[in-house]
Amino acid sequence: MPAARRPLTPIVLASLFLLAATGTAGAQQQPVAAPAPDQPEFLPRFDFHLTIDRLLRSQTPQEELVDERFSWDTHYGGSFDLVDYVGGRATVTADYQAVLGHEFRPFDPNQANYILEASLSGRTSDRTEIAAIFHHVSRHLSDRPKAFAVAYNEVGARVMRRQTFGSTTLDVDVEGGRAVQHEYHRHRKRARQAIEQCGHRGQTTG
Repeated sequence: MPAARRPLTPIVLASLFLLAATGTAGAQQQPVAAPAPDQPEFLPRFDFHLTIDRLLRSQTPQEELVDERFSWDTHYGGSFDLVDYVGGRATVTADYQAVLGHEFRPFDPNQANYILEASLSGRTSDRTEIAAIFHHVSRHLSDRPKAFAVAYNEVGARVMRRQTFGSTTLDVDVEGGRAVQHEYHRHRKRARQAIEQCGHRGQTTG
């Protein structure tokens, strides 16, 4: 998106960075429940995304020095169902986020976050799925020395439900887990809830 030209207060700018940091671990596409096929299918679904956001700059000279590390936020990844066995799905998700600055060059990647996830789900109804997930997150510096790892592995569960209200579809995703291995990461438990709403004109989603 284009850079904003009006000044922002430090509080608003800090809030934007906080939202970006807290959203990293779950920034991939929201998992949604999918209807069961008539028979098992191989690679029945795939979704990919790519976003590039311009980060807003601070106003003071001191904060401008810090902002040399934060100019762009790039994010891309994908999710696909390896196999749909009618009673549920085996899903793989891979996600990559890079933060770019202009400290050494115009586009200077300095931080990266990786997400790898595998899940197995079971359908309890046409609209609801329950999945067991293995979730890995690791964070890295780019072109900078870092001798220690920042990463964790998590085992958890996810509940997905799709509900329709006339021409509106509501997808709800609730998940949580516990870190079974972590390096330089203080959080041992994670919980997440996401809601996605889609409206359709002239048609009803079943």
